[in-house]
Amino acid sequence: MPDECGVDHPDVSKMFPSDAIERAREIKQGLGGVGSGAYSHSQGARCFREEIAKFIEERDGGVPCDVECLFMSNGASSAINFILTALIADETWYVFSNYQPMNDQECYSILLFQYKSLSWTLCCSSSFSLPKK
Repeated sequence: MPDECGVDHPDVSKMFPSDAIERAREIKQGLGGVGSGAYSHSQGARCFREEIAKFIEERDGGVPCDVECLFMSNGASSAINFILTALIADETWYVFSNYQPMNDQECYSILLFQYKSLSWTLCCSSSFSLPKK
């Protein structure tokens, strides 16, 4: 979209408050002109991940949060699907089958049917990790 049609429209200050315009310009600059759609980074736009990392660090009392370890998603279901897909990409990992979704989580049950499984028990001594073959 041409600049004059977006946040740099000549009448933008008549349409939006100044803080919203400033924030839109920050986001536009952070996205580097590539937008936030199909051609953005698969982990999510770095400018947003940096803000999320800063929030997590502040929330957790200064514990560092690596922006490269953050993955944004468009909701819990897509995040769970992403994680399960990543886990089965390596043949040495299993995906748990004793996960019992609650009634409002039918979509998670459907996702789990796509994956091979192995029952396992949460164990504090293994930091609740998934078992290897």
